[in-house]
Amino acid sequence: MPVIHATHMLRSSAIPTMHYLSRVVPSSTAQNGLSTFDKRVLDTARRKLNLPAPLDASHSRMLQLPVRSGGVGLTSRAEIGNIAFYSCAAASMPFIKRTLQPFEAPDTDDVIQQRFEHGQHFREIESAHKHMIDNNNSSSAVSFPPSLRGIAGFWGAFNTNTKEKLQHGLTQHHYSSVIRTLCDRDKLLQARVVSCTSRGASSWLTTNLNKCGQHLSNDHCIMAIRQRIGAPLFQDLPHTCSCGANLDQPNQQDHVHWCPKVKAPAVTLRHNHVAATLNSIAKLAGLTTRIEFTQPTFSAVLNRMRKLRPDILMIGGSATNFVDVAVCHPTTPSRVRLGILPRDHNDKTLHAINRLEQLKTTKYSTLATQYNANFIPFACDVFGAMGPQAHVLIQWISKEASSAGLLSDSADFRRFRSTTYARLSVAIQRATAIGAVDAARRIRDSATAVSIIRDGIAAAAAATAAAATAAAR
Repeated sequence: MPVIHATHMLRSSAIPTMHYLSRVVPSSTAQNGLSTFDKRVLDTARRKLNLPAPLDASHSRMLQLPVRSGGVGLTSRAEIGNIAFYSCAAASMPFIKRTLQPFEAPDTDDVIQQRFEHGQHFREIESAHKHMIDNNNSSSAVSFPPSLRGIAGFWGAFNTNTKEKLQHGLTQHHYSSVIRTLCDRDKLLQARVVSCTSRGASSWLTTNLNKCGQHLSNDHCIMAIRQRIGAPLFQDLPHTCSCGANLDQPNQQDHVHWCPKVKAPAVTLRHNHVAATLNSIAKLAGLTTRIEFTQPTFSAVLNRMRKLRPDILMIGGSATNFVDVAVCHPTTPSRVRLGILPRDHNDKTLHAINRLEQLKTTKYSTLATQYNANFIPFACDVFGAMGPQAHVLIQWISKEASSAGLLSDSADFRRFRSTTYARLSVAIQRATAIGAVDAARRIRDSATAVSIIRDGIAAAAAATAAAATAAAR
């Protein structure tokens, strides 16, 4: 089964079934079974992603985080099982009250409450409540009573009206606390999470699989998920790169994206694939386009001699736009040294992309003015995040499609825009994988060449030493 299909099935079929059980079965009864199920889900994901066993704890954590939090969405049912049971119990309270009142009449609500709090069901709720305070950081959540007993406790909070989206709020509060704790310890992880949680960045992971061009091949999907969870992209790279970097260090596991020796052709391949997809979408919207593909080269001189030409010229009914595509990696060593990273857990700014947009605008604005056109940079990163100007461009393309009569109503407009985000999100991940594979091949070839030369030198030295020994005799 393709990896992307398996991921969808785990997230949308198997896990929701266990979610139902975790809501209706007390955690004291279901916890062991939920834990076993979680382990099997992670083992399935590990085998699909070709990761070594046992799975690293940080990778397991990212696999289990929701997609909206930067994870893959393989939710741990044991982790939030108490939240699910507590929320289901809270939702059932108005019905329990209406059921008990005819049998307990003419007793008052206080008497019914006391009898309810002496039952086994309430003891299970108390156990879930304590677990949520100790493990899910629920004490600071909205609509969470600090004490269960009494008029201000569980009965008083939930017996009148059902609290809508209670479980959603408690779960989101829990995962927000988890992400905050993880990001406070690791700024590189925070930069990755900011990118993965930005608008449209995760569309490749949740898009409709039936549409052509909107899902990844097995190898590309494996690399995209590995990159998202912070796992090494390749298991067979040499220990040392030809540029001198130690590839066994954790901060060099994405070295294929920024190696100065091999990145030039890989970056160009990545760039051209995203530009081609963007050009194709513009044509579907009825725009007249012209695209300039960049030719890969290792020569810095040739790079400087290239004429100032943006990647795509888009001519629509309302405007003419020059568009230049740029794809970056937000956690390269150079950006880490310059501090181009989120400042704290509240900082959701795409610093690397914003700086890239500014550089592109400075470079091409004068040229666009000379041609009575606008310039819009399409900047994105390898995790799928797109810059503010990229969203402006997508909105403009969608409006042009509507103005051309290709979209009949607002629903068609939203569908076209959603499809555009999905295609671009998939294209970015595919382009990133293509570039990484090319760079990894060059790193391996370089290591092989160095090994052959080293072995040749050693053999020649050994032969010379043997000849000298023979001559001495």
